[in-house]
Amino acid sequence: MPALTKPRHEAFARALVVGMAKNWSQGQAYVAAGYSAKDAGQRGGSAEVCASRLLNRIKPIAERVAELQAAASKRKKITVEDIVEELEEARSLALTIQQPSAAVAATSTKARVLGLQVDKIQITHKNELGQAQSTSELAAQVILNHAKGKIEHIGQVNEGMRKLCIQAMASYAKALDAIVFQACASQARDVTPQA
Repeated sequence: MPALTKPRHEAFARALVVGMAKNWSQGQAYVAAGYSAKDAGQRGGSAEVCASRLLNRIKPIAERVAELQAAASKRKKITVEDIVEELEEARSLALTIQQPSAAVAATSTKARVLGLQVDKIQITHKNELGQAQSTSELAAQVILNHAKGKIEHIGQVNEGMRKLCIQAMASYAKALDAIVFQACASQARDVTPQA
């Protein structure tokens, strides 16, 4: 079965499939597909009611969800080509909806996946990081490893430096979470524009 002819119906079907893996409610999938609801996120709210009504009244949506689920279960192994294809779809969608920052993020991630872009982090003593017993110890090792070759002698890593490094690592983790969420939302909304 090809993609549904109505873009929001297709986006809703995709959001339902993506949402199943993330424990989204039907209402959350409804909102992710681009529909609006006054009380989005509330149990039993209008998003939940509208999503249920849409799924029950428009049979091709339920059929498309079943087809997408079957395709997902068939693909047990994800390849680099699959990831690159999804990132290209996300990039195209971002450009279509005039979201250049999302397009740049997808392009950058695609380059990393293909090995064209490498983050320049040099760890000279791999075992030191692996032996860290706490976040504070890990932060100190990250600082020391990063400073090698840049500063002759950094001395002791103080508590303030550790806290700043831990905050930076937390920000980095949040940024990665945002990229993953954005990619999932883009995938849920991934609809080929109609000519």
